[in-house]
Amino acid sequence: METHRRGLELGERVAAVTDGADWLQGFIDYQRADAVRILDFAHAAQDVSAIGEAVREAGHWLPRHWLEGVLHRLKHAGPERVLVHLERLSHRCTDPEVGKNLQYVSSRPAQMQYPTYQAAGWPIGSGMVESANKLVVEARLKGAGMHGKPEHVNSMLFWRHAVCHDRWNETWQARMKQARTLRQQEREDHAQVRLEQATQRLLRLFLPLLLSQPHRPEPAASAVSGSPLPPALPKGRTAAQDRWGRRPVSPRGARIHAGFATR
Repeated sequence: METHRRGLELGERVAAVTDGADWLQGFIDYQRADAVRILDFAHAAQDVSAIGEAVREAGHWLPRHWLEGVLHRLKHAGPERVLVHLERLSHRCTDPEVGKNLQYVSSRPAQMQYPTYQAAGWPIGSGMVESANKLVVEARLKGAGMHGKPEHVNSMLFWRHAVCHDRWNETWQARMKQARTLRQQEREDHAQVRLEQATQRLLRLFLPLLLSQPHRPEPAASAVSGSPLPPALPKGRTAAQDRWGRRPVSPRGARIHAGFATR
């Protein structure tokens, strides 16, 4: 996204300085297939140095300033004679690491045309980008007296990158919009949970009442067949209730009522 914002597709000429990894070639093809591909000089120097160290460890003699001379020739004369020299050295050493390093540099001569790149004004090293880890990340997280927790690193780097890319206002507006959206979603989720909880409480209250409703008896067979039904009980107070009044509830009233009942 950042390369698109910087107008990568609009540039007349583009160079990609990388460590030469195979997966990066596909990335460059996707961004700008016509980009000039440059093998980072420090990575090439590392492979050359590894070959020289392996040859010395195998017991073969090399001049004291051998590495400086080979790298100077590689930078100012190109990779052709350097690759021939490294191939001859590899015959003296059977270490598989030597063959691995030689294969890495010998398969990328087109990316090591450093005299041509320098004459065209292209950089031959990616240190200016790789040093961003120190200038952007460590400068903010490893300063004197700075203390932080691991869980806060990503958030801090998010804002640090916005400052270093000169995109503070744009990043701030986008972050606030995202925060408002998240808060609105949280409120809706909370309201949904409250509604479900209220529904469950109502069910717990009314479901027992619905299950405890008395069952209406089925009509008698005699009523269905047309036989006379027993007379309905009279409404209101009966004659016994008018005579004796309300049912006594005290022990003494119960004894009196029992006495009258035996007469």
